[in-house]
Amino acid sequence: MNALDRLLHSTGMKKQKDKDSLVLVPPLLERDHRGRSRMVKSSFDIQFSKLQLKWLFNDYLWPGANGLLRFSPEEDRRITAKARMGSSLEKLGAGAAGMLSVRFQPDPNEYLSFVDLKAASQGQAQIRGCYFDTSTGLGTFARAPLSTAQDNGENVEAGLRYSSRQLSAGVISRPLAQRLTHLWLVRQNGPITMGWQLKPEGPISSHLQTASSDVPNFFKDLHAHSSYALSYSPQPASPSSGRFTATVELRERERLVLSLMHHLAVQRRCRNLLEDTTVVGIANYLDLGLQVVTHLGSPATNADTYTRAKDAHNRSSIPELCFALALQLNKNLLVKARASTRDVAAAAAFKVWWQPSWMVAATAAYDFATQKPRFGLTLHTENYGNIRYERSSLPQRTGSALVQRHVAVKEEIANAEGKGIFVDRAHVNDPTTLGQLQRRSDTYL
Repeated sequence: MNALDRLLHSTGMKKQKDKDSLVLVPPLLERDHRGRSRMVKSSFDIQFSKLQLKWLFNDYLWPGANGLLRFSPEEDRRITAKARMGSSLEKLGAGAAGMLSVRFQPDPNEYLSFVDLKAASQGQAQIRGCYFDTSTGLGTFARAPLSTAQDNGENVEAGLRYSSRQLSAGVISRPLAQRLTHLWLVRQNGPITMGWQLKPEGPISSHLQTASSDVPNFFKDLHAHSSYALSYSPQPASPSSGRFTATVELRERERLVLSLMHHLAVQRRCRNLLEDTTVVGIANYLDLGLQVVTHLGSPATNADTYTRAKDAHNRSSIPELCFALALQLNKNLLVKARASTRDVAAAAAFKVWWQPSWMVAATAAYDFATQKPRFGLTLHTENYGNIRYERSSLPQRTGSALVQRHVAVKEEIANAEGKGIFVDRAHVNDPTTLGQLQRRSDTYL
């Protein structure tokens, strides 16, 4: 043994050539909280990648100063609290809005049944509850505002639903006001998902009277307040190949919406100077979204006065074209960009994996209507839920680090040397591999 070998042996170190090459699979920067209240809402408003597109187009791209807190006591994970507040940067504190909700769910890992109390600084408080029976697929839910106004309970909502892996049907109404607010049906068959939703206006008695006296106008009015959606989402060959969804939606005969959403994981060579030289690769997560809204014009019927007025409002609030992308570079950094007919915006978010974890995001945007720049700052902290990490592919897992590392195979080493590509990516984007629990509620439409 030469002098260098003796030195390395005495200090417990190995020569670089004897070290295993490593590939990093970082945890997802944000745990998936989308759909926590999906069982008290229409499945038509949840499916077709609508929640994913909403996150991609909006989260961390808000103007002004914003704060978000998610908290759950270690002693009882069934209780969670969420607080959100926001204010303009020019007048901090002036006109600030905030919201606080306290939630209890019997199973802390499932969103199927819960009760929560929500209060807003500018608005009203409300209580919601939901119970879903997995053995029958039947569920019931209700929402009641806590207000001193003498509304005689007309704003109390109640609903019934049936949900399975292939079918969801339900109704939401205001029973004391005799109003039907939502009626939906969603069917999934392989990669195809189809949906219909009715949002009628006026009391139920008036619709029944119209149906009995004027059948043609009844069906014409029914069609005017109906929305239809069709999406195609092929099953990926492996979890790492990503998920693609294409959707076409006709919203109440007035707007045609085409949406594309693609989430995928890509592997690249690691060029982080702060990483060890044995790290030869890292996984990145990329989300791409595109939405085009075409206004079809107002139908020439007297029954559609309401929808014409609503369409005039939505023309100014919904961009006709919006494209966004989000790229997570490692376990700490996420960048997002959005371009639409309304504005352009970009944001960068940095997360510290402490307990509790902290995330800060800064955004800059330019509004075409006002021709002024807008800036935003978001601070996000949370303490509940298991931290995601990659689990070793070995039969016996050797650790539980934030970025668990696996021994690079010869193909990955060849890729680092520019001689090959990564070949085995079956577990890069697998929710189980990343430590994300697979909930039963995710399997129900």
